[in-house]
Amino acid sequence: MSASASASDRTREAVRAQLAALRAARYEIGVRDADGRLLPLTLTAAEIERRLGYFRALNARGSDLYLRPAGSTGLVFVDDLTREALARLRADGVAPAVVVESSPG
Repeated sequence: MSASASASDRTREAVRAQLAALRAARYEIGVRDADGRLLPLTLTAAEIERRLGYFRALNARGSDLYLRPAGSTGLVFVDDLTREALARLRADGVAPAVVVESSPG
């Protein structure tokens, strides 16, 4: 298996895990380019999986990608927390309902 196929498989598995954890009918994807412009998209899980190559290419060119359930769900997704920051939230009484590792580490 080539390195790119392996990376693609890891990306696909990570995206599937995040979609399964959120369990929404539709998702809002935010693509922020290097200039700070945000392109909002609303897609189903199947549409997201079909477009993974496109999203990986955007990310490789420096775009940040954000994913959340579409509409008002009562969920707040907080990204890129360290273990220490998560511990501080809990100590401050803001315990999360669920913790999902969306990026390694």
